[in-house]
Amino acid sequence: MKDDAKKPDLVVFNEETQKYDAALKPYGTSASSPVIKPTNTATWTADGVRRVNKILKGKFDEVKKEYELLMENFNIMTCYTMLNLVLNQL
Repeated sequence: MKDDAKKPDLVVFNEETQKYDAALKPYGTSASSPVIKPTNTATWTADGVRRVNKILKGKFDEVKKEYELLMENFNIMTCYTMLNLVLNQL
């Protein structure tokens, strides 16, 4: 068979073994194949959500700590500026 001959989309041909292997696939290979229904993914989903929430909480806590430090510095600078204004008026 020629190397450049393209198989139609409905033909399942393995290029590595040079064989037709539709019956060996663990999934349906045609439109009339049975529908693949996922098993219960609730545990998998919950685990993923838990991991993402843990990462996001860590990042949120970092940003919150930085914000509090900035606000503390801002308040100190504001008080210092106000004190300078009052002392300059004396």
